[in-house]
Amino acid sequence: MQGIETVYTHGTVPRCGERVLVLKDLFYGSTGKVNAPTTKDKLNRQDDQRTDTCKFDTDKHKLDLYIPSKRMSDGSSPRKAPKTPNTPVVVFVHGGGWRRGDRSAWKHYVSILDTNFLVAFILKIFRLYGNIGEALAEKGVACAVISYPLSKLEMPWMLFEMLTSYLMSSTFLLTIGAVLTSIAYLLSWILGCSLQTAFRINSIFDVVPILFLSLAIINVFYVVTMTVSKSRYKLTFANLLLLWIMTIVTILVYRRWDSKGTDMLKMKYLVNFVTFVATLIWTQGMLLYKRLQVKTSSYQEQLEAVYDSVSFVTKFGAESGLFNSEELYLMGHSAGGHLVTLLALQIADDCSDLNSDLNIKGVIAISGVFDLPKLNKKILKPLYLHPTFGEKRSDWLKASPSHVMSSACGDEDLDDVTLSTWRKTPPFLLITAEKDLHLQKDAELLCQKIQKLGGDCSLQTICPSNHFTIVWDFKADSSNENTKLTEVCVKFILRHAKC
Repeated sequence: MQGIETVYTHGTVPRCGERVLVLKDLFYGSTGKVNAPTTKDKLNRQDDQRTDTCKFDTDKHKLDLYIPSKRMSDGSSPRKAPKTPNTPVVVFVHGGGWRRGDRSAWKHYVSILDTNFLVAFILKIFRLYGNIGEALAEKGVACAVISYPLSKLEMPWMLFEMLTSYLMSSTFLLTIGAVLTSIAYLLSWILGCSLQTAFRINSIFDVVPILFLSLAIINVFYVVTMTVSKSRYKLTFANLLLLWIMTIVTILVYRRWDSKGTDMLKMKYLVNFVTFVATLIWTQGMLLYKRLQVKTSSYQEQLEAVYDSVSFVTKFGAESGLFNSEELYLMGHSAGGHLVTLLALQIADDCSDLNSDLNIKGVIAISGVFDLPKLNKKILKPLYLHPTFGEKRSDWLKASPSHVMSSACGDEDLDDVTLSTWRKTPPFLLITAEKDLHLQKDAELLCQKIQKLGGDCSLQTICPSNHFTIVWDFKADSSNENTKLTEVCVKFILRHAKC
């Protein structure tokens, strides 16, 4: 259900008596229409039945909007979102190497794009990237966390990713199974019954067929997951019917052989192994078939999606009055940091095809990727560069914020670039983690170029952190407010906001 989904209630009590109102799944497609509630009265309706005016094959053109909302005097949840014309707003773009991720990051790993239960479990715990929207809204800054269309791997790298995801998922689920089995063994010991008799394990050699059977059960769990989340897997009724028929037939065949009571170890190996392989083929084969049908997106299409989301948020704020759309900031992590930086530079460039009247007051890039040719490594190239930016070095340079600065309007010499062109760029805050590979040096070089052209740019390193924990712990407590990422971002926004 779309509209007002929840009022943020978990975690510690927010400061200043503020809570967070969440608007889920707002469509920001390029129709130019704001199909979200635009009046205070509509927002007050708890039975809002909005539907999208346009249906996309995926929900990669949607966003979740986190809005500061004052608590009632009795501490209860607010039933309406007050108009706050002075509230700034941030459009946040997630990371993931341009081909992974979502506004709710864990959902990517339980979808047609990838199935990795271990990663999904971890991201669900950290609530990425909703934690960023919540943290900013608690501080009085509205935040739109967006999804955008992703690129995809080519063969055989797609098979490699599917293999690693399957191994990680299987290991994770087998570990859970082992823990539960250990608990069952402990209980059986306490109760005085034999677990070995119950599971018919007479020797170490019986573990292997049981492992094959466990993997077959995991494959059936895949089928159940794909059925429950059929919209994210883009499965039709015919797809599900075929998948379940093949799975049930495999199970019946296994039961028939198992019911014969064969105790021969070789037969156990064979029956359980065949069951595992058959269920593996049905599940992974269907996943591969559906993944091959997914359209890949270039970085230009991703930039267009971010541009559309900014346009939507601007119109939404102007029509609803829930925040000041003239105080709009871009923020992104990793690949998202690259996209928001490149978008801001292209908008400021008079010679760019992407020139608009969008009023971006500032850009915050967290562990952004600014020099794409540095990803030209044996492994990184087919995983990140080729799927999104093509195989030509000239295309990589064109999409690199560091090189955009030195090639503006066709001038290769940085000193020949007209300073007035780049003074229109919004202020930049480039944030890096303490352990961030070459991204720290890249951020320093980009900052120097922006400053040399008369722009406003500052650097900040968050300690202790790495490329991932910097967003996982976005609002983690810190003894030093200057190194708490939430505080750093909010101070930057308030410093450049209109008084």
